[in-house]
Amino acid sequence: MKKDISKIIVIFVGLTFLPEIGLHGYEPGSAQDTEALVQQVSEKMASYPDFKSWRALLISKTTKMSGRWQPKESLHIKKEVRVVDEERTEKILEALVAKKGKIKDETQKYIKKARKEKEKAERKQRKQKEKGEKEKAQDRRNFSMSFEDLFPFDEESGKNYSFSQMEDVELEGKTLHVLVSQAKEKGEKYWEGKYYIDPESLTILHIDLKPSKNPKYVKELRLQMEFAENHQGYYIFKKVKMKINAGIIIKRIRMLVEEEYTDFEVIE
Repeated sequence: MKKDISKIIVIFVGLTFLPEIGLHGYEPGSAQDTEALVQQVSEKMASYPDFKSWRALLISKTTKMSGRWQPKESLHIKKEVRVVDEERTEKILEALVAKKGKIKDETQKYIKKARKEKEKAERKQRKQKEKGEKEKAQDRRNFSMSFEDLFPFDEESGKNYSFSQMEDVELEGKTLHVLVSQAKEKGEKYWEGKYYIDPESLTILHIDLKPSKNPKYVKELRLQMEFAENHQGYYIFKKVKMKINAGIIIKRIRMLVEEEYTDFEVIE
């Protein structure tokens, strides 16, 4: 799962983000309590077995927004996702486009588009293999995020952050601990924000993060993810939400996207 985090995160802006919780008006836990919580969460995260193969049903909605953040066009896609040894394949079941109050079935169009994108990716991989390590080094400089970037609780990653604990909150009928991370050095690879933790299991159920410094040409970027422990005992993702406002004056991307994974099963 750890390597799949970067693949699962798409450019997406959620329509139903968790409410913003400010840092004012709350009594933070003591430094000792916070340190203990970080250690417990780190141990809990490390206890989950990793996995490389899984399958799930994915339902996504991507909405293009106007300059005033009004919806212009939305794309609803349902697909079967299968990852085997970290190689991902997708089967589109349905693709509907909603525009100006009308809904159009464009399933075949997006099936063909997905096939072309796959062929393009395969050609790129072949070229990378031909160029060798030099090309790989260039790829590593591109903007990306890893499991460790999102969950910086181990000893090595934790050195880059300071942590504090806020008052517990009620979320979806549960009382959850709220752990706040702040990057000591501001940079686009350092994500900071809030972690919502089940006090009994110490499982992180929700995260709400932003880069401590936005990447170039990005005005706003917010990521939320929802997790759970499935019936197999694996730590899995359920929902991914991202809000992004990026680009330059002549070409700006404003998108709202939401992805939900159901019937998630690890292939053992």
